[in-house]
Amino acid sequence: MKDRSEKAPLRKRAEKILFEKHEALEKVSSTDMKKLVHELQVHQIELEMQNDELRKAQQVIEESRSRYVDLYDFAPVGYFTLDGKGVILEANLTGAELLRFDRNLLLKTPFSLYVIPEDMELFFEYRRKILQIPGRQSCELRLKRRAGIPLWVRLEGAAVAAPKGKLTRMQMAASDITEGKRSEGALSASEKRLQDLTSKLLHIQEMERKSIANEIHDGLLSDLAAVNYSLEAKILTLEKASDPLASDLRKVLNIHRKTMKEARRIMDRLRPSILDDLGLIPAIHAFCREFQVFYTHIQLECGLEILEDEIPEAIKVVIFRVAQEAMTNAVRHGKGTSAKLSLAKGSDRIELVAQDSGRGFDLENTQKGVGLESMRERVEISGGTFKIESVIGAGTTIRASWPQALPHGEISAC
Repeated sequence: MKDRSEKAPLRKRAEKILFEKHEALEKVSSTDMKKLVHELQVHQIELEMQNDELRKAQQVIEESRSRYVDLYDFAPVGYFTLDGKGVILEANLTGAELLRFDRNLLLKTPFSLYVIPEDMELFFEYRRKILQIPGRQSCELRLKRRAGIPLWVRLEGAAVAAPKGKLTRMQMAASDITEGKRSEGALSASEKRLQDLTSKLLHIQEMERKSIANEIHDGLLSDLAAVNYSLEAKILTLEKASDPLASDLRKVLNIHRKTMKEARRIMDRLRPSILDDLGLIPAIHAFCREFQVFYTHIQLECGLEILEDEIPEAIKVVIFRVAQEAMTNAVRHGKGTSAKLSLAKGSDRIELVAQDSGRGFDLENTQKGVGLESMRERVEISGGTFKIESVIGAGTTIRASWPQALPHGEISAC
């Protein structure tokens, strides 16, 4: 009863409004009524046309949505949407296939569950960058598949605002780079084997040079010294007898001494004994003195600002060979009148610099000679860095440097 009493006033108002409308309609003429009916019919047709347009638009939207879903689910890369804590909110079918998990099982689970333990710290750092640094971030790490086989992926991701703007989300694209990593690993292993082989060949070459130098010293020079002693004794005897043959033998002796000097020079070029006996610093000083004697037209400045015991044994022969080859190139190709050779100790590296004031060359368009490539190879194999600076008409500078503490087990490229 109470409900009826409450609705009564509302009903009375409605009846009053309807009555007033009926009174108004009774006052409308037939002509106006026809116009009103016409207006209503036109409006009805407009509504039907609009409804048809809406249905077509809805169909286009549905088709577009279907295409989007297909593009999203069957994209060539996996797509993942994570919340701020790294929980998977969305994943496409490709992403689920990468991990070999059903998509429904992936949702609402932490993405870190599928990162192998060794790369976990890398992933957390990557996630931190996405949330704190604007723009797209990338990293490469390994994920765990359901079958337990590691999968190398490249992650490309960025932070986006959640629908209500309260939380931060991460959108990531995961590309399978396993095959590329395998090829990269095989190439790296091949390069390592080649580097080891080259290092061994250089070592064998150096040992062969040392062996030949020793043979020259112990064999050829020993025999030449004996001949020299015999000639001097014979010449002295002939000179006492005023024999004119003494003058001719003196000329032979001079030629013989030049031959001995040349043999010693060849021996030192092969492997200077001073390098093994006294060390690198004395060997370089001796080389610079010999260089100045043979090439008097070139003014050589030799600056060694390092102590012998500050140089790792593994690179002493390398440094000497690079210095030797650099100065030889300065003579053969530089054609300058001055040169500088320096070896110094920096804050954490040992640097060898060889400069000449020669004609220089175009680094981009000139084919590098065997000497330059040999120097680069020796330096890089021994754990150093090698750089050439040259300008046409302004000389050439060669820079080689090594860390003061070579990595453990570094192979000497002697």
